[in-house]
Amino acid sequence: MVHGKYGGVLKQNGFKVSAEDSADVKIVFHLAKFFVVEDNMYNGEFELRVEAFDKSGKNIWIGTTKGSSSRFGRSLKPQNYNETFPMLCLMPFRHYLRNKVSYPP
Repeated sequence: MVHGKYGGVLKQNGFKVSAEDSADVKIVFHLAKFFVVEDNMYNGEFELRVEAFDKSGKNIWIGTTKGSSSRFGRSLKPQNYNETFPMLCLMPFRHYLRNKVSYPP
C-alpha cells in the first residue's frame, strides 16, 4: 500500500518515476514508525526517512518527515484504522516534497 502511494505522489509533484536501475536518482524510503493507538480517538504516528542516491550509489540527500493523525471512529473497527494509515503517511510526505525537496541538489 505505502510503496505504490508514494510513487503516485512523486509523479504528482513532477518527478519521473521508474522501476529501472538506470534511473538518475534512486529514492529509498525507510519506515521508522507507523502505528495507530485507539483511546477516545484513533491517534496515529508516522516517521519516514528518505534517502536519495545518484547512479554511482553515492548518497546525495537524506531527510526525515513525521506525521500524526487523529480521527473519531467507533471502537475496534478495522475501517477506522484503514482510513487513518493513508492520511498518516501521505499528508506529511506531500508537504515535505512541496516544501523541502529540490533536485539537483
